[in-house]
Amino acid sequence: MLISQMRRIAEEPGRSMIARTLTVTALIISLICTFTMPVSGQDKNEKSAAEKVTEALTTLKNLLELESQQQKDVRKVLNELNRTTEDSEKKRIQELLKGERAELESIRDQITAMSTGVSNDRFNSTETEKFNLQVELEQLVQPFVVMLKSATEDARQIERLRRGQTIAERNSEIAQKAVDRINPLIAQSKDRQVTKRLKEIQKIWTQRLESAEDLATSFDRQLESKLRERTSASQRAGQYFTEFFRSRGFNFSLGLLAFFGVFFVMRLAGRASNYLIHRRSGRRSLAVRFFSLIYQVFTVFFSIFAMLIIFNMFNDWLLLGLTMVFLVALVWLAVRMIPNMLEQITLLLNLGAVQEGERVLIDGVPWLVERLDFYTDLRNPALAGGEFTVPVRQLSGLHSRPTGEDEAWFPSKRGDWVRLNDGRIGQVAIQTPEIVQITEMGGEQVTYPTNAYLEQVPMNLSNGYRLRTIFGIDYKHQAEATDEIPEKLQAFIQEGLEKALGPAELHKLVVTFLKAGASSLDYEVEAQIAGRAADRYEDVEREIARLLIAACNKYGWVIPFEQLVLHQAA
Repeated sequence: MLISQMRRIAEEPGRSMIARTLTVTALIISLICTFTMPVSGQDKNEKSAAEKVTEALTTLKNLLELESQQQKDVRKVLNELNRTTEDSEKKRIQELLKGERAELESIRDQITAMSTGVSNDRFNSTETEKFNLQVELEQLVQPFVVMLKSATEDARQIERLRRGQTIAERNSEIAQKAVDRINPLIAQSKDRQVTKRLKEIQKIWTQRLESAEDLATSFDRQLESKLRERTSASQRAGQYFTEFFRSRGFNFSLGLLAFFGVFFVMRLAGRASNYLIHRRSGRRSLAVRFFSLIYQVFTVFFSIFAMLIIFNMFNDWLLLGLTMVFLVALVWLAVRMIPNMLEQITLLLNLGAVQEGERVLIDGVPWLVERLDFYTDLRNPALAGGEFTVPVRQLSGLHSRPTGEDEAWFPSKRGDWVRLNDGRIGQVAIQTPEIVQITEMGGEQVTYPTNAYLEQVPMNLSNGYRLRTIFGIDYKHQAEATDEIPEKLQAFIQEGLEKALGPAELHKLVVTFLKAGASSLDYEVEAQIAGRAADRYEDVEREIARLLIAACNKYGWVIPFEQLVLHQAA
């Protein structure tokens, strides 16, 4: 029957897909609950039921007799109060009447508890219908307190019974002492009036003795019954945990399943829609971003709402109350955090200092903001592993800008030869968001943190480089210093470098007269070398110095002392 009902609901044309799914899910859960409901068993102490009934009836009979007698005592004191005219005597009799009535009420409570197992105080509890926020919040956490009270109910009942038994036994002893003391007085009394008064007192205390003994017997039997029913501590713990996982544990698992089920389905639908929008238009508009943000909020809301529906279906007010308290705390925390979240909300709407599709600098490394969302995708195409996701809150305080045309994302790439400010020259072996590893000419590998590598202002030699050398000769060659010497020097060095490197590697060589120095005539030698010869940077530098000396030797030019100075290009 249930299967046919589910099929009918699933095929009903007027229902939406979500409504069909929720209805069928509810029916499935109802079916599971039907098969997992615990079956009530028979009482384990069924064999002693007749004895318990007999004992209870006997005790009830005694209590009823005691109640009847106590009612007579109350009427007697009440009549005495009506006859009294003195104020002081009235006050004494009123206090006595109050005590007699309290004792009568106690006897009636014992009769009710002995008959039904339920006290009048528990049944007669009243609730106000006037709305009170504090009361409503207390009712939310009340199931949790009730659970704790239920876990300790037996222990507290046993303690109350023991305390009542102790008081009844103490009163019985007091009354017995009073009766034992008054009996000899009656036996030895010769005065009729004294004897009469002693007998009246004896009757009162005899009744009190009987009342105390009956109460002690009642407490004793109730205590004995509770102790027989109570299982061992380990058995109770096992039963408690079994009951918890069979009822609330099962409910809690279904609630979590509903929460994460709705959450992931809605997240998947949101990602699919964002993918389609991005594929169609390439960039999300402000309206799309706004509705995406609202959709994220409603995703969490509907996920929690699905969990609350499950708890409500199973009437689990404990889990429902705890969840509501948690939600109230969460809302309160969210309200307190709104000022701090405004910047993040602005970023999510693509209205903040960091915007999608622009370039943002993080720890000195530029990154492309590919997708701006709660978790933002960043990418640097020049780095190995240069793709990662960061929470949007980490972008607070940063700013982005549009990428310039042909703007590089890193000063080097893998395989490039670079020269650093610390004097090292090597080939880039690997560069990642965390480290850059340089292999020097001898094979030694040096590793820099990426931001430290950028602080070295690497000069990329693989794109071509320039070597600049300052060279001076003696003033005695002044006559030919501006024409003949620069031509001869340039031709000599160019021939030498082309032999050492190859004509294709030397892009340009220029030798010009620079200035008349303090003790020499200075020339500037500037060589522009192709990037293919980047690994020979130091060799080229040394070769130029060698060729300058060789040219002086060939043409007889004198080099002043300490006037040969080499400068690398800036």
